[in-house]
Amino acid sequence: MHSTDVFISHAGPDKLHIARPLFEKLQAHGLNCFLDKISMEPGDCGGDEMTKAMESAKVGVFILSPEFAARKWTMRELRCFLRRRSEAIGSGMRPPTLIPVFYRLSIRECRELDPNDDERKNMFEVEKFFSDERQREASTDMVKRELQELAGITGIENDERATNLPGDAFGHLARANLVERVFLWVKKKCEEDSSDEVREVLNASGQVGTQAAVTSTARCTLDVFTPCIHAEHNPDEIYLQLNSRGIDGSPNTCEARLKEAVLSTDRNTSIGATATGKGGVGKTCALRAIAHDDDIKARFSGGVYFMSLGKDANVGRLIEQLCIAVEASGGNQAAAKMREQSELSRVLTKMRAWFNTRVCLFIIDDVWAVNGIDACMLQKLSTLADTAGDSRERSRLLYSTRDSKLKWVGKRVTFEPREREGSDSVHMLMLASGANLEEANDPRCKEAVSKILKLCAGLPLALNVAGTGVRYMRDRWEGEESQAWEAYLSKLKSGTTIRSESPEDGYSSLDATLHAALEIVESGMGSDAERLGQFSFRKIHRSLCVMKKQDGMPLSLVRDLWEMDYESAEKYAIQMERVGLVDLHYDKACGWVRMHDLTHDFAVQEALKEESVTVWYKKLADVCRQGRGLLGMTESEGREGKDAREKYVFENIYRVLKQGGYVEELKDLFLRARWVKAVIQRGSVWQYEEAVKDLNSFLRNTGGSESVLRDTGEEDSVYAMELMMRAARLSVPFCGESSAGIYFHLYGRIKHRASQLGSVRRILEEIEEHAPRPWLRPVSECVGRAGGSLMEQIVLPSTVYEVGIDSTGGVYGLYLNPNRTRITVFTQSPDKLMKMTELDNDFETGSRKVTCGCVSMSKRYAVIGYADGTLQFWSVSEKKVLWSVCGHEPRVSSVAIGGDGKRAVSGSDDESVRVWDVDTGLQIGDALTGHTGSVWSVGMSGDGKRAVSGLEDGSVRVWDVDTRLRIGDALTGKTGVVSSVAMSGDGKRAVSGSANRVQVWDLDKGLQIGDALTGHTHLVTSVAMSGDGKRAVSGSWDESVRVWDVYTGL
Repeated sequence: MHSTDVFISHAGPDKLHIARPLFEKLQAHGLNCFLDKISMEPGDCGGDEMTKAMESAKVGVFILSPEFAARKWTMRELRCFLRRRSEAIGSGMRPPTLIPVFYRLSIRECRELDPNDDERKNMFEVEKFFSDERQREASTDMVKRELQELAGITGIENDERATNLPGDAFGHLARANLVERVFLWVKKKCEEDSSDEVREVLNASGQVGTQAAVTSTARCTLDVFTPCIHAEHNPDEIYLQLNSRGIDGSPNTCEARLKEAVLSTDRNTSIGATATGKGGVGKTCALRAIAHDDDIKARFSGGVYFMSLGKDANVGRLIEQLCIAVEASGGNQAAAKMREQSELSRVLTKMRAWFNTRVCLFIIDDVWAVNGIDACMLQKLSTLADTAGDSRERSRLLYSTRDSKLKWVGKRVTFEPREREGSDSVHMLMLASGANLEEANDPRCKEAVSKILKLCAGLPLALNVAGTGVRYMRDRWEGEESQAWEAYLSKLKSGTTIRSESPEDGYSSLDATLHAALEIVESGMGSDAERLGQFSFRKIHRSLCVMKKQDGMPLSLVRDLWEMDYESAEKYAIQMERVGLVDLHYDKACGWVRMHDLTHDFAVQEALKEESVTVWYKKLADVCRQGRGLLGMTESEGREGKDAREKYVFENIYRVLKQGGYVEELKDLFLRARWVKAVIQRGSVWQYEEAVKDLNSFLRNTGGSESVLRDTGEEDSVYAMELMMRAARLSVPFCGESSAGIYFHLYGRIKHRASQLGSVRRILEEIEEHAPRPWLRPVSECVGRAGGSLMEQIVLPSTVYEVGIDSTGGVYGLYLNPNRTRITVFTQSPDKLMKMTELDNDFETGSRKVTCGCVSMSKRYAVIGYADGTLQFWSVSEKKVLWSVCGHEPRVSSVAIGGDGKRAVSGSDDESVRVWDVDTGLQIGDALTGHTGSVWSVGMSGDGKRAVSGLEDGSVRVWDVDTRLRIGDALTGKTGVVSSVAMSGDGKRAVSGSANRVQVWDLDKGLQIGDALTGHTHLVTSVAMSGDGKRAVSGSWDESVRVWDVYTGL
């Protein structure tokens, strides 16, 4: 018998409708499940095999019912898993996952189990429960404690309206949805907790190599938060004064003022601080020094996390930097989940959840409003400051920027060049040169030092490059060291274009210091070395023009660019570092070469003077293709196990190919399913999406009109790339790192365009060729189409009760946590910033159960409906109940609020619809009656004058609120039970949800508009429509929210 992935524990009556269908779905997915005798072979000893499965299964599913509590075998199985869980937690090991399924036994009944209750004697099979054999196995009190412990674990609940009785039409649908929900959660947990064997089955890839096995085992380790100082140290020769004070006691240096701003408890600056100023003035060095300052470390007990962007950065790099910060604090799995997100707002939400209430300092260096990073990015990132409480004990953010378009936050501290020959400039130059201060006043070198200071004009970068150049010469000077200053000044003047010895600023002489640095390291090789084809420092330095700003390049790649072995490349990089041309640092035994932004600009200028930047990009492209080639990097699973060179190539290949002029090769890469699969596995969808948009824009701008694109066949490729981009984005939340799962989603989302586009047909053929065997090919419409009506999908942690869309395109709604004790109101703005507001209350007490809820478009009010007919009106901002009223007899099935927030409407099993005044909580007029069955859903127009109701019989009805009369005939179609309904702001269109479909209606004509919108995998529980009727939004039991374009149907 193979190792068990999932153990399904159930009582006999629940096998047919729940246990067996779940078993079959999990087995079909490739998981090894145990379901009593079905999982045994002839000759097996039942007890022994069951014990083996219980003791080894990674996930236990417990289908709870009265019979489950009464029978000894089921409770024995639960007892085994509870024991394993306790032992694992106590020993620091990863415990098995327990998933309680509250099928015919609710959470409350598990917590308050009482077999002696007269109303429940039959339900709990009292004779079996109190049999001598059962009592010897476990006392009643023990069973109560065990069920109470299980009820404390987040589980999955069945719909309260469903039963296990024959003829229950809704029960069949609810059970099917329950099985599907359990299947998805078990699948997700198995992927999270996967061992080598589970990963092998899930990926259906045959054998997994040793590296994969090591990776898989490592990923089973639980994340443990470990605060750290995640920031590089400044070189020893950097001069900074973080604690310098003037006569009045206030900070008198830029860096000291910045430190004070970070430590300030002033509420107006409690977010943090922003360092501004031109390049080369010392902002980055100040940020690094602050990260390691003792006062800072004492204040921020949760750690300090340094991130760097740069002018070439995009949102993808920002997300990666955030993930690296989480990894640095021990959150490897948390970071993996962040990389799966396709929206920055969701990444920030998960990052906030990881750091939680810990007090941290987040430092983000060199932020620019470019490449998708908008001018308000600092405000968005400032949500990270909400990870802790009051202004004295909360997280802070520290930024630096040169971009005047960026809207800074917190206190602004401006960095500027130092006084030309002031003490700061002298200290910077002397410290970088390795000389003492007395040497600056030595008559033999005083004049040379003075002239160098004037040329550098107080610019810290120029002073540092000049000082390191002097140090290099002093260390090799055969005569008096003081003469090295004159020699350096001579080299500085020979390479400068400065017309005076006192330039206006240090930027005009920075090039001269860099030329001098190259001349210093080049000396001894002969001035004609490069012309004769020999090695040249100038040539290898300008080759680095292909680097991305604020990013490093691994030495393993640099050596090939320089056409030499690793040892030689390392030696020459060290020499250039000693004169301030590059920075060399090591990470996990890998060497990385970096340059300051202004030094990079210098390399670009020099390349343009010589062979051109394009030549170097072409050479780097050739280097990147070496070895296995670009598609060869897609062969291995997951994002681990990649060396630094391969990781760098994957992250930079878009830029390299485009800058090198290899547009056709880049286009071909984007149309390869294997590449897109690797993009999803590596969590790089953001970079991929931005690159595709950039390339398509380039092709359209250079290819001419749409007709020209069509005639050349370019239109086919452009559309196919956009289709794959959207397919990748939609697939991210569901695929993990499984090749089989990724190919399944990509195939299913683009196959509808195969008949029109040759590029799509070729992509499908590639998937069929390279998908791991055995592979399940999607045939029906089982996943949402890319490029169709689905515009966006939002994944939430629990079942959505209500969704809405406001006038700006923002999405909002609410959901109930699995324990049904807390309601969360969520809002997502058009720029994808997510906000959650929790309404804490004992929402379910005694017989009262939450049945529905809604939020006003203004997000000010929420209305909650209960099974006993009660309605609660909440103030979201104040988190309190305003009114509590009761108007319906049986349960409230649905509630909605008009667009103006003044009226609410509710529907009930009593076959009525009632209208309410939100400000007073009073009913307006008589109930709207005349329905032919239970009202399952209601909606209201923007002005509150029209209401719409969806019925159990599948019909949709429209009402005039003022006259209490029905407008037109009932809208009918092949819909089944209408579980949700809503209206456009003008009341001319309606949208309804039933089963897993969404339909749009023209209320004036009484007709359905277009085809049903499909893609949800479970019951659609809520729908809404924008004011203009162009967009709809739907929420489902599949724990997702989908945004649809219903105006064009595209």
